Amino acid sequence: MTACLIALGLTCAIDPLTGSALLSDERAAMAIEDYARSARNDAGDPARGQALFADLKRLACARCHRVRGQGGEIGPDLSDIGGKYDRDQLIEAVLEPSRQIVEGYRPTALATSEGRVLTGIVRAETPGELTLVDMNGQRQAVRKQDVVERKTMDTSLMPDGISLSLSLKEFSDLIAYLASLRSAGQGTPGSGVVGPVRCPKASRALRSPLESPARPRWKLPQTAASWCASRPEVCGSSKMGPCFPGHSSASRSTASGREA
Repeated sequence: MTACLIALGLTCAIDPLTGSALLSDERAAMAIEDYARSARNDAGDPARGQALFADLKRLACARCHRVRGQGGEIGPDLSDIGGKYDRDQLIEAVLEPSRQIVEGYRPTALATSEGRVLTGIVRAETPGELTLVDMNGQRQAVRKQDVVERKTMDTSLMPDGISLSLSLKEFSDLIAYLASLRSAGQGTPGSGVVGPVRCPKASRALRSPLESPARPRWKLPQTAASWCASRPEVCGSSKMGPCFPGHSSASRSTASGREA
C-alpha cells in the first residue's frame, strides 16, 4: 500500500509508520512555518534530540539514516550533516524532505507485468536486473524483462510533514542534534568566514526574464542571498549592502546597474 501511495505522489496523505492521516496541505503549511520558527528561536537540547532520532517507535530516523556507523542505509549518512548544512537548511530538510533530494537517493517506481508497483532506491543495476531498497530496508531484485514502466520520482521516501507528530520543543531538540553532528573541530557552515563577503561577478550573471536592455535587472542566486541575509555579522547588513551592492532584498530582483 505504501509503495502505491508513493508512486501516486500521495505520501503527504499517510504516515507510513503509523498508517494515520497527516494534516491537510493548508494546515500542514501553517504548521511547518510554526515548527521552523520555533527551531530558529529555540537552540534545543542535542541529547534529547538524539533520543528522538534513535526512537524506532516514533520518527524512526535511525531506521533509514546512519550516524557514526549506527543505523540504516536507506537514506544519506548524517554523521557530518551539521558541518555541511546550516540550521535553516536542516530545518527545511526535515520538514520538507522532497524539496531537495540528495543525488543517489531519489526513489524509482517500477510497475511490473504482474501488476505490482514497487518503489525504492536503486542500489544495483545490471543489464538484466534491478535491485531496489524500499523504505523498510528490504531489498527486492526485479528482472528488467518484467518491468513495464519505470519512473524516477520527485518525492522523497521520507514523507513531508512526518516530523509534525513532534511537539515544537521536540522538533527544536531534533534540529539541535542534527546541527551537532560534525567532525571534531569542524564549525558550522560559514563560521570560519572573517570580514565582509565580496561575491564574484559570476554570481550576478542570472538575468530576470522580464529585464529590458535599457534597464537590466539582476536576480540573486537564492542560496547566496539567503546565506548573506541570515548573517548580518558577516555581510555587515541584513539588507545585503557589502555583499550585493544595489540590492535591497534577498528575496527579489533589484536594479544594480549595467553589466561591467
